[in-house]
Amino acid sequence: MLKQLIKDLAIEQLALKKARKTGTIVGTFTSWDTNVPEVLKKSWVAAYQVYNNRLRITAALNLYHEQRGSGHRHGVQESDKYAYEFHFKELGSLLAAK
Repeated sequence: MLKQLIKDLAIEQLALKKARKTGTIVGTFTSWDTNVPEVLKKSWVAAYQVYNNRLRITAALNLYHEQRGSGHRHGVQESDKYAYEFHFKELGSLLAAK
């Protein structure tokens, strides 16, 4: 189950990373501008999702290593520990339920 989840998350992450790329856009925009091109708004949403998915992917990889008895773990920054622990516990309980 975890192996397939990791594969699915990786495929989703690749698609999101491609969606971040907008090509050349002339001008400087901020999130509160009203005339931001739609392609740029979609790019910002994709970048946000990539940033959030990385912790879920890391938690799934570390849980997979733990399940197999491997001592290898992927690191997480100190500022992301809370969200990482949330995803790790969520995946652990989902795995225990199956």
